[in-house]
Amino acid sequence: MARSFRRVLVATDFSKSAGLALDWAGRFAQHVGAPLHVLHAWQIPVLVGPAGAYLATADMAGSLERELGTELATLCEGRPVAGRHLVRATPEEAVRKVASEIGADLIAVGTQGGSALAHVLFGSVAERILRTSERPVVLVPRAYEGLAARAELVRRVMVPVELAPESIPTIEDAAALAESFAVPVDVVHVTELPPYLVRHASLAAETERSLEHELAQLTSRAGTGSAKLSTHLLLGRTGAALTERIRSSEADLVVMRTHGRATLERFFLGSVTEHVIRKGGVPVMVLPAPRP
Repeated sequence: MARSFRRVLVATDFSKSAGLALDWAGRFAQHVGAPLHVLHAWQIPVLVGPAGAYLATADMAGSLERELGTELATLCEGRPVAGRHLVRATPEEAVRKVASEIGADLIAVGTQGGSALAHVLFGSVAERILRTSERPVVLVPRAYEGLAARAELVRRVMVPVELAPESIPTIEDAAALAESFAVPVDVVHVTELPPYLVRHASLAAETERSLEHELAQLTSRAGTGSAKLSTHLLLGRTGAALTERIRSSEADLVVMRTHGRATLERFFLGSVTEHVIRKGGVPVMVLPAPRP
């Protein structure tokens, strides 16, 4: 397997979305034989009264910590949890600290979904964890609730790629993951043909054939083991084309990779994640950029 998952860490805020992420991560960890760790991050609350804002007293903070510890223990009851972690820090700091201490290979976090992207990921806990993590992060949307009771965790993997050599490791990781679940993987590239090509059917067809050949050649260069891969050229706007492909193919895990700040902004500050997370309704595994 190109990427091994030896320890899985789930960040929870005890919300329903976090519960879905915990369910997904627990099943994933069981499948790959990895210990599951659960983390809750907390900070001393700032209280507001007539005299202004002030920090909670040490006694109040201690009481809160005990209550949170009890809630975390209750959440983990009946689950194969190898470790519980209650950390006083911001969520992204806590995730980074615990992931380093236990050697986590995958971090799972829930997203709310169902509203504008600016209120779903960016400015939120999920976004901050994603931006600061040097490890793979799985974003599990609220819409996953409709799939959570299904017997199979993963039936098909989809990996969107650019037509560049940098995409080969992403294909390899997606193929290895699909192979471990014995499911097919779709390697997809999305392009929006310029208007002048659309008006000339022969030129458009030739361009499509060229791009399909380039995608097939790129995929053939990846080491994919025994995984069953197929390549698909999608036409249209990236987000809409990907979510439509998710629905039509019944893909239930999307694997993407960041290639540094520029690509991260392209994928996550634009419309792609809004469509895939909000409208695709399936978990998205974001792999970090390769180290130089």
